[in-house]
Amino acid sequence: MLTCKSDESVFYKRSGVGIILLVVYVDAIVITRSDCVCIASLKSFLQDQFLLKIWCFSDSDWARSKIDRRFTTGYCVFVGGNLVSWKSKKHNVISLSSAETEYRAMVKSTCEIMWIFHFLNEIGIEASIPDMINIYDPT
Repeated sequence: MLTCKSDESVFYKRSGVGIILLVVYVDAIVITRSDCVCIASLKSFLQDQFLLKIWCFSDSDWARSKIDRRFTTGYCVFVGGNLVSWKSKKHNVISLSSAETEYRAMVKSTCEIMWIFHFLNEIGIEASIPDMINIYDPT
């Protein structure tokens, strides 16, 4: 691909069939084409260069409510640096320990991560499963 002389965020490639334009913005890439064969090879090349990363943060609050002593769990999931899923829930039961509440939060966030991972793979986007879930612990 060649860099456009008047705008360094625009790249192009000409072939006997047509042209491919690739425009890079701050947070997006736009690809347009008149050559279908070259666009398939460009998409394959870009997928090999970039792998979406999935990140997750999880937390729980054990018996903070002095009225009912119920606990709250929450998580947020990021794909490629973008927040795509989050949840916070005050549970109907009382937990016996803070470890139990952290475990419940991790279970829910792991289920969400796996759903997002399988969804991305099903639509043809390769992503990596995180090595760990980040748990907020102020102590």
